[in-house]
Amino acid sequence: MLCSECSSQLAIEARVCGICGAPVQEQLFPVLPWPAESTFQTAAAPVPVPQPPYAAFVSLALGLGLCLSVVAFNVSYNLAQGEWRVYSWSVLAYPAAVLCMLLMPRTWRRIESIPDELGRDKSLLRRATVFSVLFVVIALIVGRKIGADGQATGQLIQDFHEMSRIGKRISQARNSVEGNVPAHIVMYKEIEPDVIAFNAILQKLDAELPSYDDKFPSQHQQTLRTMNSVKVGLARAGLLEQQIEVARDIETLAPTPRWKAWQERMQPLLEGETALDKR
Repeated sequence: MLCSECSSQLAIEARVCGICGAPVQEQLFPVLPWPAESTFQTAAAPVPVPQPPYAAFVSLALGLGLCLSVVAFNVSYNLAQGEWRVYSWSVLAYPAAVLCMLLMPRTWRRIESIPDELGRDKSLLRRATVFSVLFVVIALIVGRKIGADGQATGQLIQDFHEMSRIGKRISQARNSVEGNVPAHIVMYKEIEPDVIAFNAILQKLDAELPSYDDKFPSQHQQTLRTMNSVKVGLARAGLLEQQIEVARDIETLAPTPRWKAWQERMQPLLEGETALDKR
């Protein structure tokens, strides 16, 4: 409160100003005393409401779905490949899936212990189940597709390796033979089983390559060149079979007629084989 004359600070109970002696005028709005602290009521602290561990349950459900999808992929891949292999990532998925299955019931019981007025529990369980099943189904489809493609590619590589191995053995036998008709007749006898196997593996490749070309169109040009090479190989195998037949026919002939038959029957086949090298 201030003095109306000198504006000095006055005590609440003062009747005159202690500085100028002017009487204190009556206050139209008297200052009320501040109530005691005991008159205030202290508000109670809010009680925390427990929250269901939804995040933990969803993490476990997705983890289980991922682990099961890894296992499903491995099984589907191996079935498509026609053989059984256990990979390191699949081995790790088994205990991880078991751990998730052990923790999920405990976490779900904690969720059920808290009242659910909005029906979130059933919705969460339904969504977690759908996503887990979806993971597994996709893994099965992808695993089968990759396994089938891998099997086809692996079989093709194996057949090419076998063709190369047999062809190399035939070439070595023909290049090392002496330059006379009797030695060539013996050589043709020796390579006959390899020529039959060579022709069979080429026919198999000729049947496999169109399917491979359909599955991997990005490699069409390379596959097309390979198919042409196989066609040439089949033509060569056919000529070799005819040469073996001629060698068998002229084996028992006397030297002079045998040489004549070689010139008339074998030489055109050899020239036809040489023409294949220029294609």
